[in-house]
Amino acid sequence: MSVSKNKWDIVFLGNIAIISAGGDKPKIFTNSKTTDTPIPVIANAINNDGIIGYTNKPIIENNSITISARGTIGYSSIRNYPYYPIVRLISIIPDDNIVDISYLKYIFDILYEKGVGTSIPQLTIPMITNKQIPLPPLDEQKRLVKIIETKLKAAEKAKKASDEQKIIIIDFLSSFVQNLIYNKDWDTYNLGDVCLFSGGSQPPKSTFSYQPKKNYIRLVQIQDFRKDDTAVYIPKETARRTFTKDNVMIGRYGPPVFQILRGLDGAYNVALMKAEPLDNNVLDNNFLFYLLQEKKIQNAVINQSQRSAGQSGVDKLFLEKQIVNIPDLNTQKSIVEKIEKYKQKSIALQAYINEQSSYIKALPSSILRKAFNGDY
Repeated sequence: MSVSKNKWDIVFLGNIAIISAGGDKPKIFTNSKTTDTPIPVIANAINNDGIIGYTNKPIIENNSITISARGTIGYSSIRNYPYYPIVRLISIIPDDNIVDISYLKYIFDILYEKGVGTSIPQLTIPMITNKQIPLPPLDEQKRLVKIIETKLKAAEKAKKASDEQKIIIIDFLSSFVQNLIYNKDWDTYNLGDVCLFSGGSQPPKSTFSYQPKKNYIRLVQIQDFRKDDTAVYIPKETARRTFTKDNVMIGRYGPPVFQILRGLDGAYNVALMKAEPLDNNVLDNNFLFYLLQEKKIQNAVINQSQRSAGQSGVDKLFLEKQIVNIPDLNTQKSIVEKIEKYKQKSIALQAYINEQSSYIKALPSSILRKAFNGDY
């Protein structure tokens, strides 16, 4: 039976635990555990390890909690062995006649949500000592811990299922595309016979502007297809190679090498290469975008890039020699239409899964808050 929150005490942490700072790196200090140096030296509380070496003298011998006090604050771990914490950690040894160590650990998880509140540069012993927390009777703490752990396991299981759903959706889309864009019975061509590949150019860095200007054009780099916070602009007269949002672009360097990209426009640098159909009656531009993602081509170009001495990117001549199978134009357009329709469904489903994931991600915090509000 639960105890009403109205009967919970509110106590200072300093009254129910011994709180101490870590020490400097010990003088006797080895990388490997030995008979003479059996005590782990702990450098962080982000996980239950954090061991950077071994010494012969523990600072903390009782069951305790370590909490990150500098940098990314708030990570905490329970330690049930002797250890030597260094200065960026604070150790808390609870009075086990008053407070359950797991209950206290979950209190820290909700007080300092793994780096949230970075306006606090570090935690100090007085900050923790003078923190007030709800403290129900010990039996009630243990009951709450069991509930919390059961619910957190369920939340972790839900997170794993959600992550697996994302992978399944992405993998299925990839398989769907692969099955549509390859057929050995289609006409065979060398890529260079149906496609023009144009490498980019690299204007001098002295011409770069990091703000848009009149008569300037964006210089697109591979990273710009992933994020939009590093935009560079160059004078239009220096832009030797340009492309549109519909053009198929190839990332010549990695990782990962041989990315097939589109959706931006501007000038492009030497890390990119433009791919265009030589004859639009033979090869549809949209079909080309998917054709270059075909596994056989991808594997050949990537493997060649990795094997070539002094060559860390896509070799244009090697790419042009790749053999591809291409159907008639109407079939190409029909395939692209099927892929685009399926992609829209996949995007909508991924958006739903992402929304679900956001809810699941917030569950641990919600579970802890409900527990300490007396809702369980």
